[in-house]
Amino acid sequence: MIDGFADEFFSANYSRVLYEDEKDSDAFASGNGLRVVETTLPEPLEPSALSSDTSAAPRHEGEEYVQPTEQVTYRRLEFMDSPLFTQTEVRMLPNDGVDHSRLSMAIHRFMASTVLHTFNNFSAPPSSSPPSSTPASFRVLLLGGGACSLPMHILTSSLVETRRSQKEAEMSIDVVEINQKILEMSPKFFGASFVTDEIMTSNNNTHNTQHGLYPYAMSAETFLRDRKATGDYYSVVVVDAAEHEREIESESNSPSSSSSSSFRSVQAPPSSFLHVPALLLSSVSPSGGLLVMNVLGGREWAKEVHARLIEFLPPLYHLSLSPLPHLSLTSLSPLSPPSSLSLSRSTHA
Repeated sequence: MIDGFADEFFSANYSRVLYEDEKDSDAFASGNGLRVVETTLPEPLEPSALSSDTSAAPRHEGEEYVQPTEQVTYRRLEFMDSPLFTQTEVRMLPNDGVDHSRLSMAIHRFMASTVLHTFNNFSAPPSSSPPSSTPASFRVLLLGGGACSLPMHILTSSLVETRRSQKEAEMSIDVVEINQKILEMSPKFFGASFVTDEIMTSNNNTHNTQHGLYPYAMSAETFLRDRKATGDYYSVVVVDAAEHEREIESESNSPSSSSSSSFRSVQAPPSSFLHVPALLLSSVSPSGGLLVMNVLGGREWAKEVHARLIEFLPPLYHLSLSPLPHLSLTSLSPLSPPSSLSLSRSTHA
């Protein structure tokens, strides 16, 4: 009976490695080894599928309730020395395409909701010039873009596509990711689509306004310093950067084994960001700009980040999504948050 259950389970739940850095590579030696993994598992059918397919309706077999399921595949990017941390995850389509309409990570769903809410209220500033046939450009900066699942979800949303087709507004997103290899892998494995043919490795001081995604392989601090010199502003700045914080020892579960391994935990934002809050502020548009930051690493770290930001930034709001990470929002004008977010004034001093 147990063997039969195991066969049934593993026939429906399985994983495969699509890519893995060699263990003798420079990336692996520096602690930045990457792995792309696909996992297939059964998931309950969504209500829309149940309503359109009567054969998939729930049924009873004797006294047992049978929930209709479908096989779903997820693809994720991992750091090889941080096995508990998924850098990027996307749901795959049957034709090996990527379903950009979904975001696997709750923190990304909240970030996307905030960006899209701000975009929905965006309109071109008044101008004395004759009306232009070119839609107004809504500019977003994403620091720590990873494999670009978040910006691709935003750019392919029905709201952005509708406003663009009606020539009301377009959106350009500058993505800054310090690991160039992740950006190089993102079109092949995660369905990213860039405006530029090449990944930019320096800030060329170009004011990107054409609709789409612009990749920069460089540190966020360097990018922000170069942008400050140009007086370049963004309607929304999203900070989703993280760093490997410290090694954690993991002992073997076997009583007869004395071996142990270690992996590194993840902290966001990187500690270096606490030295450049003024640079973050300089990149946010003074006319209603919004700064959104993922804070991950424990309550004390969240307090430290908030205390540092409050020294430089106007009224700071934070959303504690227990057991999810903290999400910090700050606006340079009165903030009208998405109705799905319940914000409270930060009490961290």
